[in-house]
Amino acid sequence: MNWQDEYQRKLLSLEEASRVVKSGDTVIIAWGGGTPVKLCQSLADRKDELEDVTVVQTVNFKRHIPWYEPEYGKAFRLKSQHLRRFDRPPNEAKRLEYSPMSIGLNFNATAHFPRASFEPPDVYMVLVSPPDKHGFCSLGSSIWITNFYTKVFRAKTVVAQIDRQIVNTCGDSKLHVSQIDWFTEPEGEPHELEPLYSATKEEAEVIEVIGNLASSLIEDRDCLFVGGGGISQRTISFLDYKQDLGLHTEIFLSGIVDLIEGGVFTGKYKGVHQGKAVASEFLATAEEREIIAENPRYEFYGVEYLDSPKILAMNDNLVAVNTALGVDLTGQICSEAIGSHQYSGSGGQLDSVIGALMSHGGRSITCLPSTYTRGEQVFSRIVPIFLPGTPVTVPRTLADYVITEYGIANLQGKTLKERAEALNAISHPDFRSELRKEFAKLPYY
Repeated sequence: MNWQDEYQRKLLSLEEASRVVKSGDTVIIAWGGGTPVKLCQSLADRKDELEDVTVVQTVNFKRHIPWYEPEYGKAFRLKSQHLRRFDRPPNEAKRLEYSPMSIGLNFNATAHFPRASFEPPDVYMVLVSPPDKHGFCSLGSSIWITNFYTKVFRAKTVVAQIDRQIVNTCGDSKLHVSQIDWFTEPEGEPHELEPLYSATKEEAEVIEVIGNLASSLIEDRDCLFVGGGGISQRTISFLDYKQDLGLHTEIFLSGIVDLIEGGVFTGKYKGVHQGKAVASEFLATAEEREIIAENPRYEFYGVEYLDSPKILAMNDNLVAVNTALGVDLTGQICSEAIGSHQYSGSGGQLDSVIGALMSHGGRSITCLPSTYTRGEQVFSRIVPIFLPGTPVTVPRTLADYVITEYGIANLQGKTLKERAEALNAISHPDFRSELRKEFAKLPYY
């Protein structure tokens, strides 16, 4: 059977494709721009005929799916490995469960040593391009976990929704018709993506200062891993005077094309994928999608590969730039929760920190504003000790550079007292006296 005949045999209507899912199944949805919204909505429409379907939807950049609503609770049990705006209300209401993971380390561990508690899902749903003349569908600029669940730790059934706006990209970004069990071709897949971050005028001014400080630690020929937070991503805009930088990261934001095409990011000195900018997701405009289409300067890979500390460390002078929600005065870093209230997820932050510190000449930079506001009250993000229940994303043993709008603290090799003093010096001036007083009560000061 040729691939054209195979494709026609596997082609279903949208309603038929959603009926692949049965009560009791576990369904994993492709992350980010790979989320097949129409297919998800069609599955949600079956709420009155399904029971106890586990849906794992992570890094939802697209839109609210009906199954987040309370009346869908009998049909769908929701899980996520990285919360965003749509996930937080049902998580707080205990209608969605959060699964902590460090994506590079956890996916690698599962691939090489499968756990009995980590079974292949019954169904994996993803967005792909129409097949090319050789029968290969493109994942475009959104890979994330798709290769893992279609090639490495394969789902029992893979259902792909066709999107004609997806462009062919380079890297490990193709699936053959034979690797997909069912296809559906609905019209009008929405392409608007939720902004990765937004900021008020005051927040933007703080971000500008922090981004400028972070860029001062980045040298010509360095290779960057930039986390998905707004501040870390903003750092890139201050690098237009640098030369021969490399890029090996999870996510590109709109605008990076100008720096790549302009010669700032050449990848000339990278240890792996030399001359290429590599990522797992690109939140691109239509014009940028045309630039990256079949362009060998850009390659896209799954996070089980990109976020592996072993792969990251193959690049000399790897600089990991990430964002945090809080840092305590010993150097513990939390990037995912406020106390026990889950806000996002650890993503690949720990992976990138380990990779950077394993890299010859590597560095890790953690960026955060000095304060945050809740209601009318202002709080310090640098604290003597974390609130009870606060998860530690990066342990203090791996803390390196920490930056706020008040300066840079270098924590490597410092005692606990020296760390406290360095972090207090970059905290907001209104909180320094109280931080010093509180930390002085602790036995290790």
